[in-house]
Amino acid sequence: MARLKWSDLEAVYAATAFSADDTGRVTIISDEIRDTLLHIDIDTDAMEDAGMAVISERDQIQVGGEAWVRFSPPRISLGRFSRTFDSLIAGAKARVREPNEYFIVEGGITRWTQPPSGLQLKYRSALSLVDLLAKSAAFLDAVQQTLVFFRDGRIEIPIDYDVGDLQALNAAHVEALAELFNDPIHQEQKLTILAEAVVDLVVGLPARSRFRQIIREIEDLREKVAAGYRLFASSFTYSKIRREIESAQADFIARVHKTFVDLQGQILGIPIATIVVASQLKPIKACGADLWTNIAILAGAWIFVLFLLASIVNQWLTLNAVSFEFGRQRERLMKDFTELQSDFDGAFRKLTRRVRWHRFMFVFVGAVGLTGAIFATLVAVRLSDIEVISCF
Repeated sequence: MARLKWSDLEAVYAATAFSADDTGRVTIISDEIRDTLLHIDIDTDAMEDAGMAVISERDQIQVGGEAWVRFSPPRISLGRFSRTFDSLIAGAKARVREPNEYFIVEGGITRWTQPPSGLQLKYRSALSLVDLLAKSAAFLDAVQQTLVFFRDGRIEIPIDYDVGDLQALNAAHVEALAELFNDPIHQEQKLTILAEAVVDLVVGLPARSRFRQIIREIEDLREKVAAGYRLFASSFTYSKIRREIESAQADFIARVHKTFVDLQGQILGIPIATIVVASQLKPIKACGADLWTNIAILAGAWIFVLFLLASIVNQWLTLNAVSFEFGRQRERLMKDFTELQSDFDGAFRKLTRRVRWHRFMFVFVGAVGLTGAIFATLVAVRLSDIEVISCF
């Protein structure tokens, strides 16, 4: 037989008049409820999944009739059955995440109750507070339901609250705190300010009372975060942002330029070396001193070119590192000051073009040096009338 679904159980719960103990009288108002009860009565696996045991005789399970059922928690993957809201939030992970499906006997509340009960709204407000604090914390241990912060050591905030705390929670204050984080600008800085304010609020308190303290002082927490951010943001005037970006641009231009300056001595040596090599090569008629002179000149030319290529590769890698850091800096500035992107993006595009130009020049200089060495080698071969290998 098909396995039971939560909707099958929820229909039974909704038609039940629960007793003070673990039993209840189910009014069988539909074929679906009748079929569910028969399924549970016949199938042991279904009974265990549903957490229900039919007490009445099977022939009493008829549409329009009533049946007595003993209730216990169903299979956790189906949903949660709780007598009170307190017992619901006492369940695993329920203080950090609303269960996908649940039924609360007290009030007949489900996740999809419309309109939500006042306690449900407070509960969801508490969960949104947990979500916000989790973003500012080092991490959230969902299994242990604990927020972990680090400042002069590890600071744990167990997420411990009950219905009394929910009733005391001011949802409007939680919403006001969350609104401070709606704007993505300086999000990381705001979360850091929140983390500092949370730690200041709970440090020195017993672990189990820390989250309750946050609930009680949520408005004070919001004011501290707002004040901290105002202090932070006051230092970010337009002119200061412009100076920061222009300073970064000047620094990167200098570092990019230096990658080429470091090669200038060798670059200027290329035409001189070419003239020297061309003027010093001599015609070779026989093995002798002139042959060894030509070999030494060519060896020097090739050594020069190899050193030049090694320097170009080194400067290319340096340029890559500078370019990567420049890209990272650009991403950070554009993330922090999104609204000013159009004002400064042109400067970053110029830097990108400059990097590309330097890369082209590195390739060009390397090609010229290599071409010069190859040309000198061909000239030396043309000037030699003998098999050079025969002289070794």
